[in-house]
Amino acid sequence: MKSQLGRVVPFGVLIVGIVLVLLAAGGSVAWGQDQEIANPLVRAPWTGDLDGILDRGFVRVLVSPSRTNFFFDREDLRGFDVEWMDAFEKQLNAGRKRSKRIRVVWVPKPFGALLPALKAGLGDIAIGGMTVLPSREQGIVFSDPYMTGVDEVIVHHRRVEGLKSLDDLAGRTITLRTHSSYEVHLKEISEAFTGRGLKPSVIRAIGTRLATEDILEMVNAGIVDLTVADRYLAESWAQVMPNLVVRTDLEISAGGALAVAVRIGNPQLLESLNRFIRANKKGTLLGNMLFTRYFTQSRWLRDPSADLQGATRHVFELIRTYAARYDFDWLDIVAQAFRESRLDQSKRSRAGAVGIMQIKPSTAADPNVGIKNIET
Repeated sequence: MKSQLGRVVPFGVLIVGIVLVLLAAGGSVAWGQDQEIANPLVRAPWTGDLDGILDRGFVRVLVSPSRTNFFFDREDLRGFDVEWMDAFEKQLNAGRKRSKRIRVVWVPKPFGALLPALKAGLGDIAIGGMTVLPSREQGIVFSDPYMTGVDEVIVHHRRVEGLKSLDDLAGRTITLRTHSSYEVHLKEISEAFTGRGLKPSVIRAIGTRLATEDILEMVNAGIVDLTVADRYLAESWAQVMPNLVVRTDLEISAGGALAVAVRIGNPQLLESLNRFIRANKKGTLLGNMLFTRYFTQSRWLRDPSADLQGATRHVFELIRTYAARYDFDWLDIVAQAFRESRLDQSKRSRAGAVGIMQIKPSTAADPNVGIKNIET
């Protein structure tokens, strides 16, 4: 592969160079009824309460994409969060004329950006498997829980040995989603190790755009050994990821609660959400039906190892080699590549993005990248 200067560019260098462009990319797209929303009011900062939402005609829901909560199935939006908020939309529209109907508008953001975006007025509600934590309650307020009794457990590749208790995590590297409750709770355990004279765990928080499901897949593929996940989520994906071992005996946190967040100055919206949650949380008819649909007997759960071709290992080693040569964190690059394509160079998107890093030709032509041929 040649750059515009004419020199040959090794494939690993191409990946390392392109990842910088991707990691620097920002912004978000708003969606509603399977279409991008062009209304400038959707994107503009606004911090009003439910009465203003009813006047505006839409409620903006900040969400972190994942393969169980918010994803596309061909042209359709699917996921636990999607169907659950559809039901909330129906509650908002009860008794309203068709011409005055309220729409849910989705605003996807990386998980760590959900609460900052909410505080900044870029959305009205934040959702996405969010654990209630005191450290998160600054400028926002959590609704009543829609799921309780959530345990966070160690998940590892089946080749990992010697884990009999939490103490055996001392000195081990554990890879998990950044800005997660897992990171908070594991740091507490690691600090306790240090206080007892044990080695601290090495906590690698990666991938601002990675979902927990993506890291579980990385464990299944053998790219990383250990992670942490909500037990219900790990057990769901262990059904189709044959290399995952879910250690229900190794809890880093027990009895957590999942809730949605609103700004602290929006009591009307909070009351409306709490009324909805009381009728539709897990344990109710709708809550149980959606939990079963997406976490227990989901037709969207599938064995991702089918996507990992023989070339994947070769690509993985290339990334490690060239990341080391140019002083990048190889795991950050692998995580980004996994998120984009599952390390599949043959992947093509409808938007024209190509290969492992899902790069458009226009991006490759950027002077900071300078690659003419991104096909091979």
